[in-house]
Amino acid sequence: MRSNLVISLAVFTTLGCVATPHNDASEISSFEVSVYKAGLEKGCRDAGRNRGDSAAQVDSFCSCLVTTLNDRLSESDWKRATFFAQQRRDRDEYGVVAPHMPAVEQCRATSRMQHGA
Repeated sequence: MRSNLVISLAVFTTLGCVATPHNDASEISSFEVSVYKAGLEKGCRDAGRNRGDSAAQVDSFCSCLVTTLNDRLSESDWKRATFFAQQRRDRDEYGVVAPHMPAVEQCRATSRMQHGA
C-alpha cells in the first residue's frame, strides 16, 4: 500500500500543487490544504483506474482513504503534509501519513471484500 500512496502523492505533486515560498508548515493556508486533499483523492482514483480496478472498488477505497485520513490527521498534520509536498520532500510527506497506514489498509481489505477483488 505504501507504494500506492506514494504514487498518489507523486501524481498530486505533478498536478500543480499550489506552491508558494513558505518557510514553515504553519504558513500553509486552508486553501492549499484543500488543494492537497483534492489532489490526493484524484491521485488515488487515477492509480486505481490505471491498475484496472473496478469503478466501484476505486470509489470505495478512495472514499475510505480520504475519510480515514480526515478523521485521523490534525489540521497541523495536513499543513505539514501539504508543505512537504510543495517542497517535494516525499519521505517527510509520507512520514506524516505513515502512522495511519494500518487504518488505510483496512480500507483496502474492506473494499476488496465488498467488491470481490
